[in-house]
Order: sequence, then structure tokens, then C-alpha cells
Amino acid sequence: MPSNERHHYAHPPIVEAVIDTRFDAPLSEKDRERLRDRLKNKFPAIDEKKEIRVEVGPKGVSTNSIPAGFKMTAKNAVDLVLINPESFGTARLAPYDRWEQLISIAKENFDALNKAVGRRKVVRLGVRFINRIDIPQERMTGHSIYDFINLGIALPKDLARENGPFSFSINFVEMSTGARVILQGGQIIGALLDHLSFNLDIDAFWDSDIPGRIDEMWQIAELLRKAKNACFEHCITDSVRSLFQ
Repeated sequence: MPSNERHHYAHPPIVEAVIDTRFDAPLSEKDRERLRDRLKNKFPAIDEKKEIRVEVGPKGVSTNSIPAGFKMTAKNAVDLVLINPESFGTARLAPYDRWEQLISIAKENFDALNKAVGRRKVVRLGVRFINRIDIPQERMTGHSIYDFINLGIALPKDLARENGPFSFSINFVEMSTGARVILQGGQIIGALLDHLSFNLDIDAFWDSDIPGRIDEMWQIAELLRKAKNACFEHCITDSVRSLFQ
């Protein structure tokens, strides 16, 4: 199956998808509150995030709680907005549907950001998809993880006969788009009974030359989608694709 094709799986293994923008200067506390108030009708469940700072001085230890943004959740409990001092994101939890739905909501939320706090210079545009691939143990009989996942870690042949559970993190430039990617993953112990579970976390991003025009920014977001799709398809085999149909 060509890795550069677009696929719509009936049961995608995506547990979280995020479109994230980061700014050259932080949003003030008042900016974050204005943005929260503009979005609260669509995302009424609001969790305020706090940053706890510990200071050690001559009179002992003191702690300060500093507002650090908001996590806002829609009534459907799966669409979220993430408001942080230096970033703004739109997220979707499982069950994930389609890219077109996610980016449509992200565009609406970004428009609300501009109306609430004014235009901000975007210095990083990212698309992050976290996948959890659950393989039934009965499918593993006579097979190794490498029959399902095209990723792994090799040990020197004189050190061990076989690998156990592993994790990894690697940075690279995706060839078809030129997008930068942080790829992380590894086996997850006990995620689902009688299954071998594997985490595949794909963060594709631009961190330079982000267009100032909003329509052009969303155009290069489409390239990030292409990059993350290429990463996912190259990292799996047909044996595991059948689980998503």
C-alpha cells in the first residue's frame, strides 16, 4: 500500500490529535481570559491550569500558584481548546473522525483568537497525532512486533538474543514535504488486556518562515497533514492496517 496515499480508516488508532500554534510573545493573563470568555459558549467545561513555583529563601520554602492557561472542553467531551501563555491549540480525542473536521474547528478557534486578542506572529505551526495500536495476542502467535511495526531498536548481536519492550524518540525531516518531525513511540505495558499495545506519537511542524497571511498558513498546515500521514503509513504494515478497517 503506497505510503503517500490518503487513507480514511473506519477505526483509526488516534487517541489525540492537536493543531497547535506558538507565538513570538506570550499571551498575557488578560488576553487568555478574553479568549476564554469568547470561546466558553462552544467549550463550556473549563479547567484552569496553574504553575506552581517553589522558592527557597532564608526564611524557608514558599510556593506560589501562577495562572498558566485553560483547557476547555466542548459538550461532546472530545473537542478541546488549549490556551497557554505561548501557544494555542485545537485538540480532538478519540473517537477521531476526519482531518477536515479537525482543521475546520481549528480555523474557527484561530479566528476567535484574532478577534479576542489581535493578530499574533506565529513562530511554530504543528500537527501532532498520538496513536495507540492494540494488537490482539492471538494475532501475535508466531510473529514479532516487527511484523506489524516498521520501527525498532537494534542491540549488538553479542549483547542479547532478542529485544524486550522498548521506547524511542527521533528527529528528522520528512522527505516528501520537508517538514520537521519528532517521532516517539514504544511498547505500552498493560494498556489493554490480552493485547500488545504500541504508542506512535507523530509531531510534524514548521518552526521557520511561517506565512503572515492566515490562508497561506493553513495551506502549509495541509503539508503537515501529508507529512504525518507519510510517517504513519511508513511505520506500519498491512498486518496491522487490517485492524483499523
